[in-house]
Amino acid sequence: MALPKLRKINLSSYYGHYSKINDGFLLNLCKNCEFLEEIVIFIYCPLLTQDGIASAIRERPSLTSLSISFRCNGNQNNINSHVIDSFVRLKGLTCLDFWDTEISDELLSSIATEDLPLRRLVLQNCTGYSYAGIVSLLSKCQHIQHLDLRRTEFLNDQHVVQLSLFMRNLVSINLSECDMLTKLALFELVRKCPLLSEIKVRSKWKIFGVRL
Repeated sequence: MALPKLRKINLSSYYGHYSKINDGFLLNLCKNCEFLEEIVIFIYCPLLTQDGIASAIRERPSLTSLSISFRCNGNQNNINSHVIDSFVRLKGLTCLDFWDTEISDELLSSIATEDLPLRRLVLQNCTGYSYAGIVSLLSKCQHIQHLDLRRTEFLNDQHVVQLSLFMRNLVSINLSECDMLTKLALFELVRKCPLLSEIKVRSKWKIFGVRL
């Protein structure tokens, strides 16, 4: 209540530390900060539950940016239906950033169905989803400018060829540690994405960025 004009908050903690933030804290934050637009939660927080996060998000449907990692007791947890329902209520969401989280094709397809105005999508180190989920989302949300698929282990050249058809507005992409990809994928991105200016590629043996 002391921060009525708050627009952005980062609740992340340092690696190896856990946060005492709980469901009630996040709920009150979303209830009382009517101008809140962006929330970042990259923490190990045993007191914060998925249902608590979902309830808080429903209190602030005007959020435009959400960056989050779902971890409980040190393990990944598949995002449940309550969280998915709260995400698709964010009709002005332009940035969605997941890190080290077990997501699902259901989540990606639900976002696609609602045609949210995403400009930035990060699925870094995420598991639990497949090509069917990501192609469903990108075929509907074709205004994405920044895409991060780091360590998407199933991704191959043919997948990138197909996905590039829906990414004409893409400006940057991170394909680091997608070890099944070859130069063919990079060539197709350059050919199909006229606005593309940066490709990040990292493997176990080398790190390099391509600026176009």
